[in-house]
Amino acid sequence: MIVIDRVALALSDPIRLRILDLLAAGRDAACCSPANAEAPEAICACDLLAALDIAPSKLSYHMKELRESGLTRERKRGRWHYYTLDTAALDGFRAALEQRYLSDRAMAQRRVPMSNDAANTTEADATRASENAEITEAVRARYGGIAVSVLQGQEQAASCCGDTSASADAACCGGSATTTGDRISAGLYAANELDGVPLKAALASLGCGNPTALAELHAGETVLDLGSGGGIDVLLSARRVGPTGFAYGLDMTDEMLDLARKNAAEADATNVAFLKGDIAAIPLPDASVDVIISNCVINLAADKAPVLREAFRVLKPGGRFAVSDIVIHGGLPADLLDTAELRRDLSSWAGCIAGALTDEEYRSGLIAAGFTDIDLEVTRHYSVSDLGTPTPAWVARLGDDLATRVVASFASTFVRARKPTA
Repeated sequence: MIVIDRVALALSDPIRLRILDLLAAGRDAACCSPANAEAPEAICACDLLAALDIAPSKLSYHMKELRESGLTRERKRGRWHYYTLDTAALDGFRAALEQRYLSDRAMAQRRVPMSNDAANTTEADATRASENAEITEAVRARYGGIAVSVLQGQEQAASCCGDTSASADAACCGGSATTTGDRISAGLYAANELDGVPLKAALASLGCGNPTALAELHAGETVLDLGSGGGIDVLLSARRVGPTGFAYGLDMTDEMLDLARKNAAEADATNVAFLKGDIAAIPLPDASVDVIISNCVINLAADKAPVLREAFRVLKPGGRFAVSDIVIHGGLPADLLDTAELRRDLSSWAGCIAGALTDEEYRSGLIAAGFTDIDLEVTRHYSVSDLGTPTPAWVARLGDDLATRVVASFASTFVRARKPTA
């Protein structure tokens, strides 16, 4: 029986697609192995290693994924393993896709009659969708620009949500940070954590916390980073889960994916993969990861509910949600009207502030998605001094007292939750 999600996951990695190309070529791909009389199209692992130029441990991992998906068969002869492509499994996968998505029954199930109430809300839904699309495109443009700057070798560090004018040391390893946004991203990673991490991964660090240090990752686990940016948290996670584990990064920005893949290659990380996609529509099958991490990204989503639902879906039973985010603790001051104009003012301090949830909103959203064991741990409080100089104009408009209370309500927060085992 073909499991569509399992095969789709196996096909999501470019190295595995290359392996399938080599297996499909059959005898033509072999360069050093003798013909196998019983299966002349079988390819020796030695030939795959030579063709792909990867480490044996990385080949073993990819072949395990392909074998467990049913796409390949394996036989050992002497010291080497030989692999063949299961064309019947590919035909079954194609048939299963057609049945699931292209059959008359499947199409009919997707046709939902519109009631009068639904028709009445169409215009409002369209407006909301348009606004969400604008937000998503703005985020894509901003972070794509940051990635391009880093790829072009600008000696500047990107901050979580503000300007990009501080040094890498200030943004990632502590030190002084004079710009407003850099104060969000300052001091997140210890110097020893960054040993072996490419400089450009540090330069593109856009977070407000260090989820890999708090998520208690274990050897052999599969980790997914939502909004992986330049890949720093993916690389750190891959190091923690070891060669028997795996770390995925998901990002919607081509420039960031390009940067992350270059960083992974420079770090010689063999147990990582970077996927393109929306965090509200994760391109991984159900129950496929042990831990989800994220670093100041969920707040950037126009609609958080589908993001949390998707996180719940792809986690294995008992899997852990472990993200860093900016959270409004206790809500904004009661005498302050929370308006779009205020959020725009606050975003001049830090862009991710504009989409921040309150602690109660975060808890409610996680509960609605199905999570349990929810905990919000403040990792960094902010004060007016973190606004930098000159002080933003909105501080004077609010007055010192109210501005102090507004800023104090925001905090970098480590959000933990768990998917029930049953």
